[in-house]
Amino acid sequence: MSEDTSDSEEELEFEKASKTGKRNPPMFVNRDEGMTAWLDKDKNGNYFLRLKLPLGLGTVPIFLNDAVYEGIQKNFDKLVEHHLNQEEEN
Repeated sequence: MSEDTSDSEEELEFEKASKTGKRNPPMFVNRDEGMTAWLDKDKNGNYFLRLKLPLGLGTVPIFLNDAVYEGIQKNFDKLVEHHLNQEEEN
């Protein structure tokens, strides 16, 4: 059995979180497992995490489950915007 993901894969378009091109350090780090996660933004302006897998296995996007946790995406976006605004002020 294979899952049909063609529709969802075609809809995914990402833009760089950093418009300056400067590489920010990862937001989350697991040094024991060699994994890191950065904030990223999708085409709808919603933030998500981009998880870098160990051993050069690539990166995968991790999205909030807004269908189950109502309003979590809106709250997460507010948190990220607040953090980014604080960084700009400093």
